[in-house]
Amino acid sequence: TQADKVAKLAAAGDAEAARQAEEARQAGLKDAAVALRKAVESFRQAGDKAVPADAAEAGTFLGEACLDLKDYAGAAAAFSDVATRYPQDERAAWALYHLALAFGEQNKLAEAKDAIQKLVTNYRQSRLFLQAAYLMGDYQARLGDKDKSRSAYTMVAEQGLDWAEKWRDAANRPDPALVDKAKDLAADSLFRLGELMHKDKPEEAAKYYQRVAEKFPASRWALLAQ
Repeated sequence: TQADKVAKLAAAGDAEAARQAEEARQAGLKDAAVALRKAVESFRQAGDKAVPADAAEAGTFLGEACLDLKDYAGAAAAFSDVATRYPQDERAAWALYHLALAFGEQNKLAEAKDAIQKLVTNYRQSRLFLQAAYLMGDYQARLGDKDKSRSAYTMVAEQGLDWAEKWRDAANRPDPALVDKAKDLAADSLFRLGELMHKDKPEEAAKYYQRVAEKFPASRWALLAQ
């Protein structure tokens, strides 16, 4: 839970944060968000004395708490702060991805697209890269740029599986969860490519639908493509 995350943060040695964490654990999510906001502010006040990883963690937890509360403006502020202040932290890509989701919930598609573009450009080694590229296709389509949407979906469909195969688990095997996700996104992207061309180029659209059925016959996208 978010309150448990506050407790984890407090374990770094902040007695006041520990007290707030226990109160948050008892009171629920809203108080957890309040405690996290106080923790984030304390890191800001500490300046160079603060441990960047702890500060980034606090900001990420705050953003997640705000998302759970459907406080999308608060989530966007928290995730933007993490991505801007701690671009070298491993949580920066996570923050940008969820920043885009928070903007999307507010129908701020241009801002959502910009956040995803930063992730795709600067964090190609992130586990979220492929999902970000897929979201780029979605946001570009909703913003009316079919060419850029096609480009993003094509990348996911053509390169996604190869990208996922490069990730390895502790036994140097492909990560099955990531590979499964890549297959689903590739099938979805092929279907969406067909949908983008369905009106103006039905013959081209039919080719994409056929590829979905041939490459991913067991997927729900294959059924939709029939």
